[in-house]
Amino acid sequence: MKPSLRHILTHCMKPEMIQYAQENPHYKQEMLDLAVSDETPCAWRAAWLLCDVMSVNDPEAKKYVPQIFFRMKNAPDGHIRELLKVLKKLDLTTEQEWQLYGICRDLWQDIQKQGSLRWHALQQIIHMTKTYPELKDEFDYLTEPRFLDSLSHGARKSALGLLQKM
Repeated sequence: MKPSLRHILTHCMKPEMIQYAQENPHYKQEMLDLAVSDETPCAWRAAWLLCDVMSVNDPEAKKYVPQIFFRMKNAPDGHIRELLKVLKKLDLTTEQEWQLYGICRDLWQDIQKQGSLRWHALQQIIHMTKTYPELKDEFDYLTEPRFLDSLSHGARKSALGLLQKM
């Protein structure tokens, strides 16, 4: 009998998880369902694994964008970060991109959030300015010292590097 996806997510190392997911593609639906759930600790692990095994612009994952946005409202920081990584691999509609921008802006501005989550949110905002150059007008506000100074030294250095490349 094959182990369940939940067992794999909680008892295996990442290479084993990836191998399992690749050998059992029929579990992708369950992985997507878990990724948007609040089931601890499987939800964030499912999103973490999903990002590594899903294809770019995965049609099944695209169907979950509304659930991902909903889950991001109250998920723990690490889970939100992994859901952001999933969204980065998808081509979103214009409406979804603007919704994601609002989410990322709010995450970036919340200095109580984990630095790695805030860094991924900033990365997404910067990526969106390539499509929507008018967003650059907000950068003076979004890059005020109070937002950057709350990051660790490494995250701040990375964020400043991203901003200089704009």
